Amino acid sequence: MEIKIARTVSIVFNPLLITTWFFLVSLNLPFHFSMIIPENARWMIIGLIIITTFVVPLLLTSIFSFGMKKLSKPDEREERYLPLAIAVIFYFLTYYLLNQVQLSPIFNIFNLGATSLLVLCLLITLAWKISVYMVAAGAVFGAFLGLAFTLNIEIIFILLITLFISGVIGFSRLRIGKHSPAQVYAGFLLGVVTMFVHYLLF
Repeated sequence: MEIKIARTVSIVFNPLLITTWFFLVSLNLPFHFSMIIPENARWMIIGLIIITTFVVPLLLTSIFSFGMKKLSKPDEREERYLPLAIAVIFYFLTYYLLNQVQLSPIFNIFNLGATSLLVLCLLITLAWKISVYMVAAGAVFGAFLGLAFTLNIEIIFILLITLFISGVIGFSRLRIGKHSPAQVYAGFLLGVVTMFVHYLLF
């Protein structure tokens, strides 16, 4: 039963869906930066996010990965290179597209931070297997922490919920044997610090 729950958590909180979750929450916060955006515009933004950071990268990864496996049998770390490289391209594309829209910078800082984290994950993966799931979870926590710190807004409940969900994700990755504790903790820490620094500097 635990294994099934852990696998379900891994599906629901797939790293490619993390940006969608962040935008769903942040676009509905009761603060000026989100309330000034019309509801129909919010759904258009969410639609764009889903297509460019989840649907297209997932489809391309599936197609190219299938072709690569036909030609060779890459090891576990090598299998991550292509998905991460594709994600870098489309996350930066999302950052560029949203930069053309008159949105508060707080939204697009997340895309820039996510792109930076994907590049870091790609470089780290050349030598070590880090938990991309926990990098993504840490990125969301770091983003909300950065919002609270830079805008001086009260979102303690969201921070606690995000921390709890991060713990659940970490447990699920350990339970199904995908990562070691070090890979889980390192991933979360990398996500939090990198995203928080982006909100401080940008």
